[in-house]
Amino acid sequence: RATWCRADVALRAMTKEAVKESQMYGFKVCNIPHVICASPHYLSENKAPEELSDLAHHNTLLYKLYDQTHNAWELTKNGEKFRVKVQSNRAVNDGDIVRRWCVDGAGIAKKSAIDVAEDLLNGKLKRVLTQYTVPLTEMWLMLPSRHLITPAVRLVRDELKLVIEARRQKLIEKGLLTENEWPSLNSL
Repeated sequence: RATWCRADVALRAMTKEAVKESQMYGFKVCNIPHVICASPHYLSENKAPEELSDLAHHNTLLYKLYDQTHNAWELTKNGEKFRVKVQSNRAVNDGDIVRRWCVDGAGIAKKSAIDVAEDLLNGKLKRVLTQYTVPLTEMWLMLPSRHLITPAVRLVRDELKLVIEARRQKLIEKGLLTENEWPSLNSL
């Protein structure tokens, strides 16, 4: 007779501060850099933005969470922080839909490099405004209790780390991201 134990786990993109405030326990899986990107088709019809002010002339593709549309992008350049409000004709609570809109040429998106790694590698998306960086977030595997940490949960964490690190290495090798933009867990 087998006894099954159910454990609720979630992957969350969080800041360090949010993890500290959380009522849950977690494992950090990786750092998450974000990139500003668009499809070659979109860029062939619209001049690529060269400065943040140019975004006013572009449609951006936005993520929406709990009825809050993320239409203010925070970026840095040479240590100076910028916050730019962007315009959009669409927003959705599904990050993959934002990615697909971007690939389809509907506008410019701010996306996790993890989400768009394959699109960048195969040329479906191109980075824009590369002189700016988006603050890193972190991916955490979250559990409601320490008691739910099992060998299976540790295996999931370790496999995620391997898959994501392979994506990171490919992007760095192809010159699509730098080590500074996507530091490994070991370098922090």
